[in-house]
Amino acid sequence: MVLLNCDVGQGILFAGYKRVALQVIASPEEARLITTKPEEILAKQAQVRDNDNKETRNIEQPPTQSPEQHQEPSPQPSSEEGTPPPPAPS
Repeated sequence: MVLLNCDVGQGILFAGYKRVALQVIASPEEARLITTKPEEILAKQAQVRDNDNKETRNIEQPPTQSPEQHQEPSPQPSSEEGTPPPPAPS
């Protein structure tokens, strides 16, 4: 009769000839791993599917640079044109 009034996570532990009332409280991580509720399983599958779709889109479309970000390297002056003459000996 006790089991008919138990909530989720409650029950009776049998150990030999002894019986003990038991309540199990799972951490959020444990609950996520062991759930059997169909709505939680479907929500988890949808979340995984959404994450996979986001990763796929990031792989397929490499980031583009805007014209402001794109900068051509400036040409380097040759050693004869860009260097000042050496100082005169004193």
